[in-house]
Order: sequence, then C-alpha cells, then structure tokens
Amino acid sequence: MLPFLPVVKLWGPEVYSNMLFQKTIVSLCRKTTLPRYCVSLIAMVLGLMSNVELLAQPLGWQYSRGISVTENSGSNLADYQLLLSINTQDLVTAGQMNASGDDIRFGTDSNGNTLLNYWIESGMNTASTQIWVKIPLLPANAATTIYLFYGNNSASAVSNIDGTFIGPHSSTDSVASGASGGSTFSQRGFRFSPNEDILVNRFGKREPNGSTRYVTLFNFNSQSILRQHQVSGPAGQYYYSDLSSPIWLTQGVQYLLELYQGSSDGYYFGTSSQIGTHLTYYDMRYCNSCSQNTFPTNVLNNYQYGYPDFHYYTKNNVTPAPTSSFCPEEICNGSDDDCDGAIDEGLISTYYRDMDTDGYGNPSNTMQACSPPSGYVTDNTDCNDNDALEQPGQLWYKDSDGDGYAETSAATITQCLRPSGYKVLAELVSATGDCNDNNAAIKPSAAEICDGIDNNCNGQADESLAIGAPWASGGIGTGANGTAALNCNGGNSGAYNLSAQGNSTLTGEVGHFVYQQICGNTASITVRIASLSGGGWAGISMRESLAGGSRMVALKTQLSNTGIREVRSTNNGPKQMQSFPATLQHEWLRIARNGNTFQYYISPNGTNWQLVGTVNTTMNSCVLVGMFVESINVNTTTNASFTNITLTGGTSPQQDPGHQVETDYLSPAAGFSVFPNPTSGEVDLDLTNYQGIDVFIEIYNLENRIVQQQSIKKPQNLERLNLSALQKGMYLIKVINPTDNTSAVQRIVIQ
Repeated sequence: MLPFLPVVKLWGPEVYSNMLFQKTIVSLCRKTTLPRYCVSLIAMVLGLMSNVELLAQPLGWQYSRGISVTENSGSNLADYQLLLSINTQDLVTAGQMNASGDDIRFGTDSNGNTLLNYWIESGMNTASTQIWVKIPLLPANAATTIYLFYGNNSASAVSNIDGTFIGPHSSTDSVASGASGGSTFSQRGFRFSPNEDILVNRFGKREPNGSTRYVTLFNFNSQSILRQHQVSGPAGQYYYSDLSSPIWLTQGVQYLLELYQGSSDGYYFGTSSQIGTHLTYYDMRYCNSCSQNTFPTNVLNNYQYGYPDFHYYTKNNVTPAPTSSFCPEEICNGSDDDCDGAIDEGLISTYYRDMDTDGYGNPSNTMQACSPPSGYVTDNTDCNDNDALEQPGQLWYKDSDGDGYAETSAATITQCLRPSGYKVLAELVSATGDCNDNNAAIKPSAAEICDGIDNNCNGQADESLAIGAPWASGGIGTGANGTAALNCNGGNSGAYNLSAQGNSTLTGEVGHFVYQQICGNTASITVRIASLSGGGWAGISMRESLAGGSRMVALKTQLSNTGIREVRSTNNGPKQMQSFPATLQHEWLRIARNGNTFQYYISPNGTNWQLVGTVNTTMNSCVLVGMFVESINVNTTTNASFTNITLTGGTSPQQDPGHQVETDYLSPAAGFSVFPNPTSGEVDLDLTNYQGIDVFIEIYNLENRIVQQQSIKKPQNLERLNLSALQKGMYLIKVINPTDNTSAVQRIVIQ
C-alpha cells in the first residue's frame, strides 16, 4: 500500500498536457473507496508508457519546495544539522502554511517516504524563520536535494530538539560526590565556558531536600541573568525541567550556573572539578544572605557546590559549512520551477470581469490566468457590473424626494440592486433626519419658513430663530440685558421681537438693537411697530457704534399720541430730543439719510407718510442701521415687535458668521456669479462650478426668510432665474451643493 499520492512528472514536450491528465486522474481517484490503489495503478501505467520519474508530496500536504544543499568541505558528512532561514510569513499570509508551523515537514525525497528530524528555533510566521534540519548524508563536494512540505491544517507539531541534535549531555557530568548541608538564602554553583556552541533546553538539580529551587544562568562578563527557571523533584537525585525557550551558549564565553537555597534548603558540596565533556570548568561561585537574582562573587577552586545542572546538545561542525538555496518559486510558464513535481500548481485561477471597479465580478464574463488580468477580480457575485454602487451586501437608505437626507425611522434595505427611491450612505448628507420624504424642500438643512410647516425637521413649525445674516443683534450701552428673535407673525411674514431693561439718559442710551452696517451717503430704514409693552420705547436708529454715547439719530414711539426724534452730534455729548404729536395709528416709522441730512417720517399705514423732522449732523459713512427697544428702568422689561422692515441704500450688509447664510457677498470666491445686477426681474446664474451636480436655489429677503426656491438638475454654464414675482428691494441668492452640504450666497437688487 502506498502511503502517499504520487505526482507524475514527464520529461519532453508532452509535459504540460500529461500533467493536466495526471491531476484529473488524481482528483477522480480521491473519490473512490480505494484512492491509494487507484493512484498507484495509474502511476505505474504512466511510468511504463512514458519512462517517467515519480514525484509527490505526502498525503494530506498541499505544497512542497525543493532545497539544494551543497557540501563544501570535501568530506562526506553524516547526520549534519543544517540551519535554514525560511520566509514563513508570506506562506502563512497566503493561507498555504499553518501559523504555528505544525504542518512543516522535511524529507529526503519528493514524495516524503523518508522524513527528517528538525527543530523550529525561532521566528515562526516571520520573514526569517530559523529551522534546523538533520540530514543523514551529504556527499563530499556534491549537491543534495531535500524537500520542504507544508499545507496540512490537521497536522500535529513534530519539531523537536531531541533527534535533531546530539545529546542530551549533563553540564556537571552528573557529579554525585560530596556531603549535604549548607547555608540558607544562598547561591551555589560553578563558572564555566563551552568548548563549542551548545544548545541548552533543560535546567536540573540534585539536592538533599526535594524542594522546588531556582536555577539561574548568568553571563559572567555582564552579570546579567540569561535564564531563570524553577525546578522541582525528589531529594538525592538529578531531576530536570524544560525551559520555555532553549538558549544557545557561545564557544569561549564564560557563564555561571547557580542553585538557590531558600529558608529551609540545603545543598551538596564536595571537592571536584567534574564537568561535561564539551565544557571547561573554572571555579565554584557562591553568595550568602542573597536572593536568586544575586550575582555571586565569592570564589572557591576545585569545588562543586549545590549541584545545579542543565542538559545541552551539540551539533556537527565543519568548515567551510554546507550552503543551501531553495528551488525557484513556481511561475506560470508550463515548467516545474520549484522542484515539487507539479507544474504551475496553485497559479491558474478563474477571474471575473469587473467593469465598474467595485471589487465584484460578472459571473458570465470569465478569464483563466495565473494572475488577475486588468479589469478582472476573483469575486463573481456582482448583480450589475455597470454600477459600482450596486454590489452584494449594499445598504440602501430611503430618500424618495432626493434631497440628500434619508427618511427618519425608515427601514434600510440590504441587497445588491438599488431599490427605487433609495441611496447609499455616500450619496447622502445624512442617513436620517428627513421628516417629509415626499418634499425635497423639507429637510434638516432647510430654512424655516412662516408657513405652518416644520421646514427644517426639528420638530417645530414656525419656531423662533436667532438673529442671523445680514442682521446682527447687540446691546446699546450697558445694562439692557436684552434679547432678540425672529418669529413668524402669521401668513408668510416674520416679526423681529426685541426686549430690554435699563434706562437711557441724555448722554448715553441703554437698549437692545437689531441692525445692519450700511456704508454710503444714502440709506433708509422703514419698519412697522406691531406691538409694544412694558412702558418703554420702540424705534429705529442710525448710529456709529453700539456705545451708549455714540453719535446717532433716532425716531421712537410708545404708540401713544406723542413721538420723539433724537440726535447726538458729538460722541458722549448730550443728545437733543424733540417730541412731536402723533396718533395711536402711527405704527410706521422711517429715517432717510442723504449725506449728513437725516429726515424723520411717521405713517399710519405705510403708504401715507408725514415728515416730522429734519436734522443736519456729521456721521461716518458707515453706520449701524436698525430697530431698537429701550425700557424705563432696570427692573422693567419692555418688549416690542417689528414687522414690514425695509432697508435700502448703501453697500454690502454685514454678516453673522454663525448663521447658515455664510459668504462674502459679490465675492468671486462665492462659487457662482449673477447678472445683471441690479435687475428688473430676470437674472442669469453662472453655475460653471456646479456642472454635473443637482443644486438647490433659495431666495432670501432681508428678514432672512425664504421667498422663493427651486432645484436645478445638473445645470449648464448659465441658468435663467425669474424673480419678477418679488417686490423691489434687496435679496440674497443661495446656491446649495447637496453632495457636500456646502453653499454660496450672492446679493441681488430688484429695481
């Protein structure tokens, strides 16, 4: 009965075809009830027909490599220990060798009839694994081939020092003379050096107590501990214990081997310099009142104290030593490059077309090759090779309206093909958050509109908003403790609600201010005061700063039959105040600037205006223009609501960096441009930077409310935008890129 599956190697031009035939026969034979007899019969038939050489690897092993060993000394070497350095890391990574190395075997022939003893010294699963192999015979000046076998997941470890090296030998040569006694808490041992390199794998002891003892090996020159091991065993005889890691001791280097006595331990001692045949004895070394880690420095000549011992092994040494090299790696060329008797083994595979480069191949488009051809992969499970997103195990999120936000709480789908209305995570701004997946304008990034709908999916409809660009909010003077918010006021309009405490004086105002910075010689602000409570004042102002004593003009009311206009011409100087008659219906206020001339107006309806004062005063070109509220004392809070706000004139309004509308208006870096500007209704947007991207367009009034919005699918260079339905005034055009949730803004004036 043959113990191995033979692999037939044919010499001549028929090599490749016969190898394929042979592999087919082996595969068929393995399915029979008597596979070894089947393969043996086929091998003998092919041998008779083709004058073949039988090559193989042991049954159960998948891989083999030939190793050529050359004897260089001119002598026949018997039982020679050869050190090999093998890159096992690559083999383990490739799944061809067990990470433990348990499946490693060596043989004198390629079918593994005669296996060799070996020992894995170190470095398993590294690029330089050190393995010693005992070779029975190396003829003088000749090359001998041995074989490495690997690739058997069920193999057990057989790596062993015994059988590979010569030994074991006793370091003390089993000295047994002398008497018992000695000091507790002491070290007793001897100094020695090897006459050749030796391998130590066990520590031992002979002592009179039968207790567990520390045996320690020191380097004599450095006094460092090389190995320390506890050995147990009966009294009066040598007993040994394996080291966790064997150690090589170098020829000519001096060492100490010491036995430690604890609190109740004794030792043997006597006159002797007995030592192993491969070692040189120097003297006895000891210390008292010390620990097992103490390096002994006391000396006695011609004594053996304590009787520590170790087992060591030697090897055959020759100069010059034999050299070795692996047969070349197998390459896909129709030849047996690695001397294992097989051709191109493990190199030819089936690969599948991966048109969309998603790592998954088309099962109906294949190619046989030794390595993946360009555009081919090993996987064959792609359901659509024209779309990289459609791949096995893909996770899909519901986004029916295509706004980039997946529907909150909607179940995901895991499958290869894209379900209708679903996207992958990379296509989304967020994997959740959309509270209305049937309306692309409703999403977490949308601006809240006064329409009774939760536009931004925060769980609130028409909620109060913080003051944002182009408006800013701040206190005038100190002590106002004011607040400001933008609230819906019914329908589609908004109201700015302000509150303040404190008390203004002639030389300094205290109040809360919502404003924009307007630069230029002309400016105008118009508001309607919808409500006022708390006994204080609501009004509008143009001032140089938020300092209480800043130069300023102001128009304010208590919604009574009297209004007040104010002006301060000198910083921190007294302001001039003049009251004028009004009616409860005069809710509308306006201040208009033309150079250094400021005019005050009131109106009951926003249409019919009454000039109530004109003042000439010098102010900076850039002023803060807005509405304010001020109280009557520090304990009273005055609240006011402002609507129907119109601000004209000047140049770019200031920004609020914390608001969602973030850009420098009319800046080339904004990402798009708009023209003509000003316009009478229609404008062109240059969206060159957004080609191929679906974008959203939002139009804001100066109350930061969306008044118009639309989406543009993959825009061209220029896109026409119709704003004719909007009233005359200043607006903000915002372009949103949903792929990365960035936006850009430009200012537009409708005349």
